[in-house]
Amino acid sequence: MSTKSPSSTYLGLLLGVLLLGTMLLLTGCLSNTLYTPQLHVYVVTHDNGVSIYTVPNVTGNANIAPGATLIGAATGLEDPHRITFDNNNNTYITNYDNNSVTIYSPGMSGNAAPVATISGSNTGLNGPSGIALDNHNNIYVANRDGNSITVYAAGASGNATPTATISGSNTGFNFPNGLAIGPGRTIYVGNENSNSIEEFAGNATGNVAPIATISGSNTLLDRPHDLTLDNSANIYVVNGNGNSVTIYSPSTTGNVAPVASISGSNTGLSNPNGIALDYSGDIYVGNGTSIAIFAPIPSGASNVAPAVTISGSNTGLTSPIHGIALY
Repeated sequence: MSTKSPSSTYLGLLLGVLLLGTMLLLTGCLSNTLYTPQLHVYVVTHDNGVSIYTVPNVTGNANIAPGATLIGAATGLEDPHRITFDNNNNTYITNYDNNSVTIYSPGMSGNAAPVATISGSNTGLNGPSGIALDNHNNIYVANRDGNSITVYAAGASGNATPTATISGSNTGFNFPNGLAIGPGRTIYVGNENSNSIEEFAGNATGNVAPIATISGSNTLLDRPHDLTLDNSANIYVVNGNGNSVTIYSPSTTGNVAPVASISGSNTGLSNPNGIALDYSGDIYVGNGTSIAIFAPIPSGASNVAPAVTISGSNTGLTSPIHGIALY
């Protein structure tokens, strides 16, 4: 959690996980000083809150306080997991413990109630985690406990019945966690327990097999928690047990090595969870009680330190960070 994706979502189409709105360009890569005064990082944590930070115009560590928070009983947040935005900048959050998706108007903060909530027995929500929207604002949810993907019409609210449900033995789902939508509404799903990434056609429904699967020892997938896409549909995966980010080309299928990765002692990654990209390709990773921001990785394996880290007592961040989105 996809800028307008985005846990994490196909950035070129401005979808959820995860790039939204108009942003100023970065002046060079993140190895230099940032200049992104209008870029904000939305961070979802286990303590039933969302913290919002302005990307700091520095390198190294930034012990900064959030500019705003969304937290309190009225919010309906209960073990929130992933976050994304629609084309109107409304915020969508999955709530794992109460099987709901809560939706907030732009700029909402404090102890604010959602403007809409999807929940109830008809919804098929069962341990919802990953969430993404297509360019028509249809809502896609990965249900970890239910081993399913449920899809809802734009504007859905209440005890809404899905317009499509992907589930069953043919799907290969095994604790689906991360979710992204690519070109042609193609659905990308990260299976945490089977160390795989699966791809489904945009009109898939029922007990259908994926059209492509990335899995096997060469892939370096190790408890994939979340994933997102760049504007060329390259797939970025954050691996909890692997303490890594692995990157795959759009055509990848089978037991294939990533085209690039971030891993090693210099990265500081430790059970990372949540990933998002900005338009320059800089990589934002939820890492324990911090946000690690890496410069774009062109190719190969890279044991690099983050260019910027948001961490420290002023941030108020608690572990684990579940989702990240950029606005």
